[in-house]
Order: sequence, then structure tokens, then C-alpha cells
Amino acid sequence: MHSEPKTSGVAELDCARSASVYSARVRKPVLFLRSAVVLVFTLIAGCPSDPPSTAAAPDAGAAQAAPAPQATPAAAPASERRGVPVPAYTGKALDGTPLSIAQFLGRRTLIWGFNPELPGARSIASALAAIARERISGNFQLVGFSQGSSAATTTAFLAAAGLDMPTFLDESGEFATKIYRQPPPLWAFLVDADGNVIAETTYFQTDLPEPVKLIEQNFRQWLRIAPPGEMPLAPDFAAKKFDDAGDFKLSSLRGKPVILMFFLYTCPHCHDALKFLREELPKIDARKRPTLVGVSTYGSELSVREELKSQGIDVFDVIVRDDDVAIRNKYGALQGVPVVLMIDAQGRITGRTQGWRTDRDPPLARMRIARIAGVTPPMLLSQSGYSGNDFCAVCHESETATWDLTQHATAMTTLAKHGADGRSECVTCHVVGYGKPGGYAIARAEPALENVGCETCHGRGGPHLSPEHVVSENYEPVCASCHTPEHSLGFKYASFLPRVSHAALAKLSPAEKQAYIDARGKPRNDLLPENVARVGSEACASCHAQEFAKWKAHAHGKSSPEIGCETCHGGGADHVAAGAQRKGTIMSLSDKCGSCAMTQLCGSCHSEEREPGFQFHMREKIENQRHSDRPLQGLVSNEAPKASVAAVLASAFATAAGR
Repeated sequence: MHSEPKTSGVAELDCARSASVYSARVRKPVLFLRSAVVLVFTLIAGCPSDPPSTAAAPDAGAAQAAPAPQATPAAAPASERRGVPVPAYTGKALDGTPLSIAQFLGRRTLIWGFNPELPGARSIASALAAIARERISGNFQLVGFSQGSSAATTTAFLAAAGLDMPTFLDESGEFATKIYRQPPPLWAFLVDADGNVIAETTYFQTDLPEPVKLIEQNFRQWLRIAPPGEMPLAPDFAAKKFDDAGDFKLSSLRGKPVILMFFLYTCPHCHDALKFLREELPKIDARKRPTLVGVSTYGSELSVREELKSQGIDVFDVIVRDDDVAIRNKYGALQGVPVVLMIDAQGRITGRTQGWRTDRDPPLARMRIARIAGVTPPMLLSQSGYSGNDFCAVCHESETATWDLTQHATAMTTLAKHGADGRSECVTCHVVGYGKPGGYAIARAEPALENVGCETCHGRGGPHLSPEHVVSENYEPVCASCHTPEHSLGFKYASFLPRVSHAALAKLSPAEKQAYIDARGKPRNDLLPENVARVGSEACASCHAQEFAKWKAHAHGKSSPEIGCETCHGGGADHVAAGAQRKGTIMSLSDKCGSCAMTQLCGSCHSEEREPGFQFHMREKIENQRHSDRPLQGLVSNEAPKASVAAVLASAFATAAGR
């Protein structure tokens, strides 16, 4: 990673060899390193394969991180993610009441440290206020640490920003000293449900145009509440060419393919990308060859030209300046560089790469370049592992568009919201190739393999490399490997297939597609066995006396109308009939996954509209209603740790107080 010292009022982009699609978490937070990396939101700028950089911050006096205890919080023994645990801390809220970090564990928590009297704090507060309304649906919390100011000033500041969040009054910055040797004035990090710090930043570009929008966008990506990406028309722009060569307008190239690259002339990863393009573009017939347009993010024209020539990569057809950051704003290219966009002859953005990974990006770029040039793309799928949807999308554009409509496309986000994206028993059916060579791994997650992707259903490399994966176009065994009775209530292959069928979804009108999207995640009425008569709860009492008594004493048994046995277990006529086979004639719940199946079943009544956030706080509610003595399987707890766990955490980090 690389950044030049900041010499103007506009912060330049950081150079990064990062994943081609954003990762909503950073596996190796930059806290507790020898010096904190104060770059632009490390979740995108971080190099996934190299040790984190120690590049200087654009502002003077870069914060340095202090060693911290490396203990694992007792709250989440099932998680396989390895991260830095958040330090324990107990202090006071703005109103003087006791407040502890431990009480926020159990859900994802975005913690922001700030001095309300600093000019940049207002932009960050406005960004947080914009996402605060989604705390329930996104299952996350916002927590503040006011440092260097008074309770009255902080209270007024938060009220003016419209930001309501629990806030510690930490005038001396005590909590920040557990993390940084030289606490910065503004910082933020994301803690997962297991208490691991998974993303961090100490640098906010508050001096750029529309800083609130940029900061909000990055926080959304941290929390996985960003809207799904689209392939829109490339925004037009006009800018001055280098070398006083006049004006340039992107729309002047309409009808021709374009490669648009945002670059920093000293960035080694930009150099790698340009070296690739230097070799690749001449292979394309000159009549079809894409025009290579560069947007220089920093540096004088002389410095840029000299560096490109010295590296042998002065290959741009056009280079323009972006001194006012207007072009970067239009393209959302305000984070790491290089950003490489493929634009077809119709002006559509058909591919975007953030950063440059020499193991993955060259073959993907070759396919994308061929596509926009109108020639047959070479099939450059991974021969030893899984390629990911980006490779498939080059040739299968319409199939990718229909996949984007499905819940398969947000499968990993579902886990992240439930705090289960570090648990193998959950992750296995929400990613591509889990536990297989070249597949997704929790310890070193690959964003390109998140979600239920093409190769989950079609096999590694699809029928090109795994023709045996699907026999005679019958996908039922593939679907049934994850949609088991324990995890997917009411699953019927024949009725579910149209919900994910590329052909079926492609036939929908725009209105029908919107109705399909609106119905995702809504309560279903087909979870329990159909066409079975109901006999009433009293019919269950003779064989299930203990369970019946517990039910009768709970809220379900006291409700009117009665929420009876058959509400949750289905009709009982076949179960109680004389001579009936008892086992298998009624829905048993004790063997079902608490997170998958119970969320569906309970959510059919406790919907998001009726009871917002219920799905994220089910354990305690279910325990208060259930009448089986069997332990509830697989239900992820999103409740704050009990006092005993909080005490363990406090003890584990007790030595940090004096550091």
C-alpha cells in the first residue's frame, strides 16, 4: 500500500492491492500493529495477501498502536474467526450512569471515538445518523466515545446531528489509550458479535466534496447494508487533458469500448495493472481495441509523465486531471487505487476492479477486455480452485442479473447480520466451495466466493470443469444438500426452483421483478405440512402432559385466540389417529436449526412489520416459550452477555487498564 504526503487541501487516494469486490470485514485489523495505518477505510484499501502497510498518515503525528491483551472473549466459543478482541472498559454515559463495553457484545457494534469540538466530527456524525435508522433491520449498534470535551457539549452536538446513540464520556481518552499509543482525535472500528475487531480506521476524508456521502458509503460497506451493485451507464465528465492537449469528454468515445483507470503515479499496484494492459491491449485488433483513459489522482503532470516513462508504462491514450475530485465522486473512486472500469460501446459499466491482485485480476481483465471489444472471451477459469461469479458474469450477463434478484446473492449478508459469519456450520451453505481446495475459508475469507454463487449450484467452473456436478439438468440433489428438513422448513424443489431459475426470472416484467424483490424475506404460509386436519391442543395433553402444562402457563397458551400446538407443529389429525405412526406424522422442532428453521417459523407471525428486529433476539424469547428439555440447536444469540460473562471479560482485560 502507498500514499504520498498530503500537500494540498484534497487528500489523494491510497494505493492498494485489494480484492476486486469489497469485503465487509477486514481479517487483520490494523489496531495493535507497530504503527496504525491511517489510510482511507482499510476494508477496501487493505492488501489481502501482504502484511499490512505502515504508510504514513496524511495528517501529522500518525497514531501508533499499543500492545493489548490477546484473549478470546468467552461470549462466542463457536466462532472460527480469529481477530483482535475489543478491550474491556467500564465508564460513564453522558448522563452519568454506568456504561460498559461488555453490555454491547452479542451484536455487531460500530464504535466511534470523537471530539465534538473538531470540525470534521460533524460530517462523521451526519453519516452515522443516516445509517442509524437501519440499526434494527441491520442488527447492529452504534456506540460513541466522547473524548476531550464535556457532557453538555457532546449532548448538544449529538442532538444537532440527529444522532441518538449510547455514548461514553471519556474526557481523558482512557479507552483510546488501550488501543493507540498516541490516541487520534477521530477513530472508528467495527466489532463483530463475538467481540472481534474486524475493521478500523483513524482517517476520515472530511475535506473532500460531499464527505458525508463518502463516509456513509464506507460505513454501509462495513455493516453490509450497502445496496447491491448495478451496472449503470458510465457517468459523463469533462476534464483537461495532460500536456495542454485540450479538453476531453468521455461521451466523445460513445460507440467505442473504454477502459477507465483511476491511478496514482507512484502506486506499485497501479504499475502492475498498467504493465498488464501494456502487454494485453496490443493483442486486440486496433479497430476494436478499447481506448485507455487515465484519471490521475495526484501529482504534477511532469512527475506523472516521468514516472510512467521510467517504468515503461506510459500507455494511456488519454490522461486527465481530477484536481477537484469531481470525476472520482461520480464514480465512487474515493478509496483505494487502482480502480479499473470496463465500459462497453453502449457506455455501460460492465466490470469494475478495486485494487490489483496479480493472482486473480489479470485473467479476469483479459476476459472483460475481450467482451467489451466484441471478441470471444477466453475461458480463464481457475484450474485448481473456484473462480467466483465475476468470471462467470463475463459471458453469462443475463444469468448474473437474475441471480442478483435472489436471496442467494445476499446469503453471506444474512449471516453477518445474525453474527454467524464466523461459524462453519452456518457458513458452509452461504458461500462457494467451503472446505474444499481453493474454496472459501473463514480464516482467510475471499469476498469473491461469498454468497451462494454460480459454482455453488453448477460446480467448480460450472459444466466447463465439473460436468458431473449436475446430472441430466436435475438440480434437486444440489439444492437438497443445503435445503435440508433441519434447516429449510417447507422446502419443495418443484415450487422453489422458479424462485432461483434464471430462465423463469428473466421472463418477469419489471413490475413482477419488483414484486419478487419485495416478497423476499417476508413471512411464508407454506412452512408446515399441508392438508392435515387440526384437532386442537387438548388432543395433545394425554401423551405430552409435561409439555402441555408448560405451554398452558406461557403467553402462547394464554393468548386469545389460542396459539396452540398445531400453530407451530402443524395439523395433528394424522398423528393422533388410532393406530397412527407417531414418528414423522407431525412437525418436530427439537431437531431443527434454531437460526434457520426457527427464524422462519417464528417469523411467520413475529414479522419485521409486526415486531422489528425479532429475528435477531430470538433465543431468550424462544426459551421463554419452548417446552422441550432438549437443547436448542444452532440458534445464534444476539443478546448482550450475562453478568458472569461480562465479569470474565473484565478479568481477561484487567491488565489493559494500566497500559
